[in-house]
Amino acid sequence: MSTSASLNAKHLPYLDAVRGLAAFWVLASHAAVLNAVHWPIISEGGFAVDLFMMMSGFLMSHHYVQRSVVEPWGAPSTWRAFWLRRFFRIAPVFYLLLLVSFIIGNSVGDWREQIATVWPSTATAMLRYTDQSPLNALVHGSFLFGLLPEYSFRTPLPDWSIGLEMQFYVAFPIIMLLWARVGAATAALAILAVAFALQMIAPAYFDAYPMPANLALKIDVFLTGMLLAAAASYADRRSAFLGSLAMLVLVPGIILGAKSATYAATQGAIALGFGFLVLHKRIATRFGQPWIEDFVGKLDWRPLRFLGDTSYSVYLVHLLLMIPIVGILSTLPAYVGMTEKYRVLLAVVLTAPPVYIISWGLHRTIETYGIRLGKTLLKRFRPSLKPSHRAA
Repeated sequence: MSTSASLNAKHLPYLDAVRGLAAFWVLASHAAVLNAVHWPIISEGGFAVDLFMMMSGFLMSHHYVQRSVVEPWGAPSTWRAFWLRRFFRIAPVFYLLLLVSFIIGNSVGDWREQIATVWPSTATAMLRYTDQSPLNALVHGSFLFGLLPEYSFRTPLPDWSIGLEMQFYVAFPIIMLLWARVGAATAALAILAVAFALQMIAPAYFDAYPMPANLALKIDVFLTGMLLAAAASYADRRSAFLGSLAMLVLVPGIILGAKSATYAATQGAIALGFGFLVLHKRIATRFGQPWIEDFVGKLDWRPLRFLGDTSYSVYLVHLLLMIPIVGILSTLPAYVGMTEKYRVLLAVVLTAPPVYIISWGLHRTIETYGIRLGKTLLKRFRPSLKPSHRAA
């Protein structure tokens, strides 16, 4: 696979901006949902999570291209190195906040019930907050909860997508082997067919999920990012084909009733925007529009880098603070009597500063040290590996 210049850069700064803005989108959407406000797009934080998944699919494939010479996917050691990197990137902060969520879950649940007394449409299952059982801790600590519908959405954290991400990491080496054997397009279509076949074979199992926490329900979004990575690495004609296919893999869910046409159209628009970013250099060259590169280059801005650095912790932390804050506000008649936009704005203004302060601290400590530990262990297991090809 010959890589283009746009894919050769190890770090893609514009993705930091996208990641950071997506995390803020999730935070703002929950402020709207907790206030029983349903605005188009803003209240739909699930689209931001889809964007995270597209980025994950893209970045895993991007790093595959970067490391394919020294870390061929046919070698078991490559699989171990990949899983080690991913585990120490995701697990340390997750484990800490999972413990915190179990400790304060009952209190957060009380405030969640208070909110529902004011806006009944916001009510949710209280087992999310009250189940601190050893079994719940075990399935979350092992990341198996995404395979169990009844446990896939049972902590105060929005961690259903974390279990989903881990499922993708387990499957990724297998996907890449298939990719290498039959090509990106054929591999994507075959995996998509298997995912939809599973949904047709076991509809009761998949319908039991309160959130789409099983990989078969979201593999199309990961594949979209992977196909865009493939599009960035091939010559123009194949690139255009793979880029188009990346949009089309999102469509079959309408046929099975998994998503509405409106949802698929919005997903497609997000995919087009993301595709524009990852292919922006090629687009700028093809159409003679250098301003495109200048525009994307401006996304490498310090405040946006901060949002990107803190995005993972912000995603996990924000509900632990937002629910009590909105709960307290919901006891105040002046707040309840405000117009929708002011309620949501105040919830965001009061929640965002402490969330970002805590998340920055977690990024500089737990996240950073966890990644370093992963690098150290990888170095011990793979002493012959060149430094530039150790953990990302």
